[in-house]
Amino acid sequence: MINLIVSVDENGGIGYKNGIPWPKIQEETIWFKSVITTQTVIMGPSTWKTMNGPIEDAVNYVITQQDISNFPGVFDCYNYKQHSISDIIDAIDFRHPSNDVVIIGGKDLFDATYKYCDNLYITRILGKYKCDTYIDVDEYTESYQRLYQRYISGTRHTPGAYIERWHKKDFDKNE
Repeated sequence: MINLIVSVDENGGIGYKNGIPWPKIQEETIWFKSVITTQTVIMGPSTWKTMNGPIEDAVNYVITQQDISNFPGVFDCYNYKQHSISDIIDAIDFRHPSNDVVIIGGKDLFDATYKYCDNLYITRILGKYKCDTYIDVDEYTESYQRLYQRYISGTRHTPGAYIERWHKKDFDKNE
């Protein structure tokens, strides 16, 4: 399975200065880790830097033009100028057949890959935050149906959020 996981505010904001603009939500962090642990994660170089290196207990790939030596701890790097994004995803999926592939960011990678995903895991953060990076969640979910939604109540110091799972719609080609 190919999956994408992202957190967005009410305006579709996903980041500010290569960081998360809202307070960390512990329950959402635990959920994020449960989705990616022991799986194969794909990220861009800025996400790798934001995460402070590779994700522990996951097989890590970085999509970049840079050399793998710039990303200690990753399994491999793929150059998006030399291969199509669909070929890269297929190759990574083929190399780890017992794992799900999870795309974890950033924006350019999300925009290039969402249409190839079986599932979208979206955390909708309640509120609007100062962001400099946005995605179009409505465009992403257009060909998907929501299968699951769970509410996380906020606290005095953290916002509430909805955790959602969207699955690609099965279109009947005969219609």
